[in-house]
Amino acid sequence: MKRRIWNIPVIAMMLVFAVFMTSCSTEETTKKKKKTKKTTTEITSTEVPDTEPSEVPTSTDEPGTSLTETEPSVSIPDKTESSEVTFSKDGEVTSSMEGPIVQIGPHEFAPYEYVKVDIEDQEILNKDGLSIHVNGYKLGIGTTRDLLMHIENQTGHPVKLSSQLLRINGFEEADLFIKYFDDQASEDFEYEFYISLGDEIGLWDPEKIELSFSVEYTDTQEQYVTELLPILTSLYDENTYNESADIDFSHGVPLYDDGKIRVIAIDYKIEDYGDAKLIFYIENNTDVAMMFQKEELLVNGVDAPFFIFRTVQAHSKSIETMYFYESTLKENNIDRIRNISLILKISEDGNYTDKTLTDPLTISVE
Repeated sequence: MKRRIWNIPVIAMMLVFAVFMTSCSTEETTKKKKKTKKTTTEITSTEVPDTEPSEVPTSTDEPGTSLTETEPSVSIPDKTESSEVTFSKDGEVTSSMEGPIVQIGPHEFAPYEYVKVDIEDQEILNKDGLSIHVNGYKLGIGTTRDLLMHIENQTGHPVKLSSQLLRINGFEEADLFIKYFDDQASEDFEYEFYISLGDEIGLWDPEKIELSFSVEYTDTQEQYVTELLPILTSLYDENTYNESADIDFSHGVPLYDDGKIRVIAIDYKIEDYGDAKLIFYIENNTDVAMMFQKEELLVNGVDAPFFIFRTVQAHSKSIETMYFYESTLKENNIDRIRNISLILKISEDGNYTDKTLTDPLTISVE
């Protein structure tokens, strides 16, 4: 009897432990089934679980938040299809400017040949005790030239003499000359300048040189500007000299001509060191100085930072160069210039509001 009473608790405990283990096993199996169902839903089903959010975001995670349902689609236009300006290093290039595509015609400018040039003694200025003579001409280094001059300063003032304008056969040339003379000075000196016209248009030797000086009395700051002072060389012949017809630019591309102002693109060159240049002939037959500037410029259809800025005096002409530096071309991903599209702005010197624009055109340089 005692033996039966001792077995009852043991059996009861064994039964409780068995129930507990069975319960744990059932709960673990249930959790595993739940997790398996959730994972399957994320990959293969579009249903959203009732109890847990999806771990991997998809376009169908939650209704109402899909990009396709609430945000407009954004498309980036292809420049090569939708833009008027197109550019490719190796492909066809077109300009956004509406205008003809033209080419500078075949031409040849005279190469350099030595020609002896002399200047006989001639007085070019005599005013208020200031006298200037020109009595010689010589070649310098490269394109430099020298006028041999003599000055007599009997003004009663020390004088500062500086250049204002230099013209060679009617073409303006850049120069920089400043020299000081004491009162009562009698002095020989050289006026050095450059002739770039030889490389640009084959004009190597001057027939007629014109100079304008600024004269300042440095003790009183009184000053005046001389008229253009003509200097005639041994090459000058009054019967044949004709500034307007000396050089033929009929091969060039006309950009503007209103009967008084003419602009022609006359040459395109690539230098040995890689830089390129577009050369213009500008003629100003008005009574005022005129400014010529870039309004818009495209290289191979692409906006590029190259410029032209020139002031041409009244009844004068100029050769102006627009430089295309190789380093700047590379910075703008341009391997080779194929065409240049441009519009120029023309206005009176100092007037930045009233302007005339040339018609757009594209110059093919290939």
